[in-house]
Amino acid sequence: MTVEARITPIWKKQKLLLGLLMLGFGAWFLFDGLIGYPKSDERYRALEKLSADKSEWPALAKQHNIGRVPEKFLGPGKVIEQFVAAGITGLVGLGILAYWFSQLKRTVRMDDDAITTAAGVRVPFSAITGVGKKLWEKKGIAKVRYSLEGKDGEFVVDDYKFDTKPSRQILEEIERRLIESHTK
Repeated sequence: MTVEARITPIWKKQKLLLGLLMLGFGAWFLFDGLIGYPKSDERYRALEKLSADKSEWPALAKQHNIGRVPEKFLGPGKVIEQFVAAGITGLVGLGILAYWFSQLKRTVRMDDDAITTAAGVRVPFSAITGVGKKLWEKKGIAKVRYSLEGKDGEFVVDDYKFDTKPSRQILEEIERRLIESHTK
């Protein structure tokens, strides 16, 4: 019996949206650092030259076509903060999108003899040594341990990231084969 669990559409959309959202925040911070904050400080200085009395600023801003009255002088430190925030959120967004892109074509497959993990490792049922289901009831995540060619490894069966029904079938078959191997 061949079973294949593909990445779910909701998982794809969720990760794509998160990556784009982080890039959007990065762009917003970058805009504030390059344009928004410097222009606000420019308006602040212009109003400061016209009057030390801040209560007069709204009328002076209107009279001299200065635009919105800034609440305070932001200074170079706040501009640098915006660049740092842009860099961090931009890198996080790119990292999420790189991860998303690397996962798009992943599948977990089961045939009569083995499981092929999402990473492409073919694990015969005879190499599987155990299943960790600590997170299965709450999150639908099971960790399958195996020993292959003298190396121990682990892969995840996740019924949210991968199609639910095939993921559950794969896990059930792994458990059935483990029980069979222990009763022999």
